[in-house]
Formats: sequence, structure tokens, C-alpha cells
Amino acid sequence: MRVRSEFDGDRIERNLPTDIENDINRFELDCSMCGRMQFVDQSTFDTYRRAIEEDLDNRFVCLDCESEFDELAFA
Repeated sequence: MRVRSEFDGDRIERNLPTDIENDINRFELDCSMCGRMQFVDQSTFDTYRRAIEEDLDNRFVCLDCESEFDELAFA
């Protein structure tokens, strides 16, 4: 017998941005396209913070804008 976590051990868990703050998503980032504030986890925040500090460009895009951009790209 094997537990479910052994089967899914190689799957990457992706923590998605949320509109409200929770225990995991405690850090604020503004979407570079719509300006809406999103809450993200520590690792996501650190990644975008470093990118913003290096070239002063906010590249964070919320899920809504990302899906809208994808739809327009393939239309």
C-alpha cells in the first residue's frame, strides 16, 4: 500500500495569488496591468521584489490579466 503523497510527490504545488490576505498569502503586490492589489506568498514576493529592485519594472500580472492577455494573444 502507498499513500497519496507518494504518488503526487513529484507534482509542484503552486500557491496562487488571492484578493484577500490569508495565512500563506501575506504580502501585497500590485498588478502591473490593472493595478489591483493581490496577496502572494513569501517566495513569490521575494522573486518579484528582486526583479523590481534590479530594473525598476513591476512584472507581476494577476491571474485575471494573465488569462485575458492569453486570450488576446491566441485570438
